[in-house]
Amino acid sequence: MQKSKNEIIGKNLWEVFETAVGSISYHQYNEALLTGESRHFEDRYAALNKWYDVSAYPSERGLSVFFKDITERKLAERELQKQAEALEISRRHYSDLFQLSPLPKFVFDTKTLAYLDVNRAAVNHYGYSREEFLSMTLRDIRPETELHLLEEAIQEANHKTYFYQPGTFIHRKKNGELINVEITSSAIEFDGKKARIALAVDVTKQIRHLESIQIQNQQLRDIAWMQSHTIRAPLSRIMGLIELLKNTTSDPEEITEILAYIQSSAIELDTVIHSISVNAKESES
Repeated sequence: MQKSKNEIIGKNLWEVFETAVGSISYHQYNEALLTGESRHFEDRYAALNKWYDVSAYPSERGLSVFFKDITERKLAERELQKQAEALEISRRHYSDLFQLSPLPKFVFDTKTLAYLDVNRAAVNHYGYSREEFLSMTLRDIRPETELHLLEEAIQEANHKTYFYQPGTFIHRKKNGELINVEITSSAIEFDGKKARIALAVDVTKQIRHLESIQIQNQQLRDIAWMQSHTIRAPLSRIMGLIELLKNTTSDPEEITEILAYIQSSAIELDTVIHSISVNAKESES
């Protein structure tokens, strides 16, 4: 069930969401706090019947967690698996299932890596015509630096029947734009050839968003370090000089010298605070 902000703030997470104790998120959060390393995983929240892509970043203050609803993608993957199984039994509904999908899909020969079929969504998203696709192979939309990853994924896919997700790769559109694509595939037989049907989900925006979050987190860590270390030195000097001023004689020359040191430390402290303010504004932009 959903919780309001007031029901969560200041409360222990596992007391508020008791049913999540023992879940994937529960173990991943604890592992992130224990190791000090970020965690990226997927988990299903049964109360809302939704899937989430979760990124957890540990810091000195605790754990920063970012959620992305991937329910639609999970449903699409489930559809893909059902479709692959259905294609093995019958081709009667293949055209509708394949062509009407809103996500790019393609069928390729596992031996030659040639495209055997593509849907309209793939044509629209990548910019190649259907005829151009059918004259190409998977290698033609990969940057040269990614070709070894393609070969490794294909070798691994040959040992998988249904639902193989090798990861996220870089694809090149017809206009030259490079995009990050998450691939899921299943084995099928297509016109008597061993093939795979693949679903391609463009995750470029999500990856760019996560990268910006990581940059902001680093900036915030730098600000926290500056607050706890750089400010302490001039502040300690000021406090010490004030105590010295309290206990000093009425010698004007000595008092003037102490006040000069206090002013110097105050200027240094002001410079540090200004630097923190600038960094904070940059992290928000």
